[in-house]
Amino acid sequence: MGVIRKAYNIFMTLIGLAVICIVGFFFVVAKWSEYQDEKYAEDREEIAASVAEAARERGLGDLADLRQDYLARCPVNEQSVFEGNAAEICAAMADALLAQSQKREMTLSDVGEIGYELCALDARSEDEDPDEYCNREDAIDDTLVDALALGLCAFDSAWIIDPIYENNITKRGAFVYVSHERHVDCNDRVFKEWYYEGFFDDVPEDEDDEGPELLSIFYEEQPLERLHEVLERNGGKVNLESHYYSQPLSIAIESENAEAALTLLEAGADPTWPYDYGQAPIVQAAGNGMLDVVKALVAKGADVNGVVGSESLNFAEPLMWAAMNSHERVALWLLDNGATIAPDRPADFPNWSQGRLLEYAVEGGDLEVIQRLVRMGATSDDTLRVIQGAIAGGNADVLALIFDTGYELPGVKYYDRIYDDVVDVIQEEGRGRIEHGIRMFELLLEQGLAMSELSDSGWNYAHQAVIHYAPPTIRMDRDDERAAFVDEQRLRFVKRVIDEVLAAGVAIDHRYESQTLLMEAADGAQVELVRYLLEKGADPALTNDDGELALDVAVREGRRLTSFWDDNEALKRRFTEVVEILGGSPAMLDVE
Repeated sequence: MGVIRKAYNIFMTLIGLAVICIVGFFFVVAKWSEYQDEKYAEDREEIAASVAEAARERGLGDLADLRQDYLARCPVNEQSVFEGNAAEICAAMADALLAQSQKREMTLSDVGEIGYELCALDARSEDEDPDEYCNREDAIDDTLVDALALGLCAFDSAWIIDPIYENNITKRGAFVYVSHERHVDCNDRVFKEWYYEGFFDDVPEDEDDEGPELLSIFYEEQPLERLHEVLERNGGKVNLESHYYSQPLSIAIESENAEAALTLLEAGADPTWPYDYGQAPIVQAAGNGMLDVVKALVAKGADVNGVVGSESLNFAEPLMWAAMNSHERVALWLLDNGATIAPDRPADFPNWSQGRLLEYAVEGGDLEVIQRLVRMGATSDDTLRVIQGAIAGGNADVLALIFDTGYELPGVKYYDRIYDDVVDVIQEEGRGRIEHGIRMFELLLEQGLAMSELSDSGWNYAHQAVIHYAPPTIRMDRDDERAAFVDEQRLRFVKRVIDEVLAAGVAIDHRYESQTLLMEAADGAQVELVRYLLEKGADPALTNDDGELALDVAVREGRRLTSFWDDNEALKRRFTEVVEILGGSPAMLDVE
């Protein structure tokens, strides 16, 4: 017993030492990490302090010249500023920069230097070349954006359009919004953002802000009762000043939570406050097919054309997205309630395109909606896009309407793309798609789609159809009624392609990589196609570069596949039938 106890004590001592070592190791790692973080922060402070000291010693120079330099850097113009004057905004921007330069005793060039050195610090820590990843203009550009935001404070309402900065800069009420995270309080002329590190003055974001909690209800898909609890606690605050492009209403609509969206509207949510892409909430709701929400938004002040509150500079977006996403009830309701297809003053909507509505709508494939739009005068000069969109919509009646309206096939160089689009529809097994796809193919043939293309290698549409679009060999003879119908339709399509290729003057025995159409059909055990090609005059006596007849190809592939799929009786039966049609014996399929 004494030996056992002694061994036990030694074991426990070793365990204790191991625990101490592990704890000590993690303690050292934690301390080292803490030291590294502190050292990193000190290095950043030293860089900023060093550049600032050099700037103070150098001085700002002539202030009039400095302001002129800032003014020259202003990137906005009259085409990018709305509800404001570009020259006045640029002047306000230059004044804001000059005032802050005097306060901090440094110029934009110094800001760029700090930005470069901080980036270089990070690059070197990752063993990267600073000159490859860092440049001084990035920090300067960010500072110009902040200065423009301060410039907008001088206006009651103004904003700068997206193409310049990847996001709008918008004045709304007492705030200018720069991004999801950053905004300016124009009363105090300070920025509010977690960890703001810009050139201008800032104050910490309000830690008591209800926004994150309110928004999390939708991000985390919490029950509606939770929304009522938060609204009761925060006094019904539903429009968040700190979250311009992430309003609870737009997030609820994005989450397709109609009950929550209706609750927020009743609680006072602004129905025109734009979301991510500067579009009004009604655009979101229409695109998601949320008819009740669309109606409620309009009742609360939104407009059916999606213009009020929008910063997208587009027109008829609710109708466009409802039609494109096949939300017929929403699209028809919008049309019945005053939606129009074009603005009275197109110059007010530089992002609007006359043809875009029809181009998007045909992709939705809703015949009644498109008929209404066509009767109202919706049209497009981009014939290719309209035809491709109609094909993608999967409704042959829509494509027929497009042709009846007067659209014609574009140049021959686009035929491949159009044909491939039709094939994509035919290959989808969703209910009705393949039938519509084949009807579309017939419509395109009536419009003059040429099938005579023959490459130097011998490739043409017939070979492509036999190889790629006929039903897969090992999936033949399925019991499912719908699946069998789909296979039947695919065979019908392949035969139709063969007919058109032959009618275009291509020889039935032409070769692609030495294989004739008959050989390809035999290779895939396509019994119906083998018979069909023989009826059309295909020659079974021809050989490929390996000296194989179509019969030899069938035997080779039949042996290979039936030995692998040895329990697939349907596969064996089909290869046997092909071999017999080509004059062979079933015994030829026996593996030697």
